[in-house]
Amino acid sequence: MRHCALGIQYIAFLLLLAFAGMAGCGGGGNKLVNPLDRTGSITIEISRSTTPEFSWTSDVAVEAISVWSFSPAGAPDRILWGYRNVSLKPPVTYGAKLNGISLGLGTAPPLQSGVRYRVQVVQNNAASHADWIVP
Repeated sequence: MRHCALGIQYIAFLLLLAFAGMAGCGGGGNKLVNPLDRTGSITIEISRSTTPEFSWTSDVAVEAISVWSFSPAGAPDRILWGYRNVSLKPPVTYGAKLNGISLGLGTAPPLQSGVRYRVQVVQNNAASHADWIVP
């Protein structure tokens, strides 16, 4: 009877280790934000951060990238950070200084948790964007 109880405890211990190991896989959850809105032929992925990293599904270079804020009326109203005349492949981090013509005024302002933003990329003169709320 004692051997049976020890066997059950041992199995329970192994299961606990297995579940703990699985919880550690992937860094503890989804690292991407679910966009509120997407348009265009390029699917943009956004990391969960106040300094997000942007990737896109095609490994093709884009010629422009920008991050926009929204007005109280709900429309994109100003560029916070961005560049044009570039040849960028993913990933690109918000606020990074890139070679090209800057679209922002000075240093990129910090993004605020709970606020909606838009990232836009341009490839072959066609824009794609994704809107998201910073976690």
